[in-house]
Amino acid sequence: MKRPFKGIYVKTNPGSSGWGNITNIYYKNITMDRPIWWAIYIGPQQMLEPDGKGPGCMLYPFDKRGTCSTQPRVTLKNITL
Repeated sequence: MKRPFKGIYVKTNPGSSGWGNITNIYYKNITMDRPIWWAIYIGPQQMLEPDGKGPGCMLYPFDKRGTCSTQPRVTLKNITL
């Protein structure tokens, strides 16, 4: 990847119903040239949905105001990079 904004992006959406699992993800032979923001990002969705709804957590994990909801209903495990 040449200058990706985010090279590897695993995201969760906040919510109050349902459950989810992100498991057994295996990345191999990934090459990145100077990622713009994150080479690897695992966390909450950073942008708003097309309809303008959603968390809009562009400053996560740097936002110290606590305005970005993380998702305790999604289990992330066995992610190999």
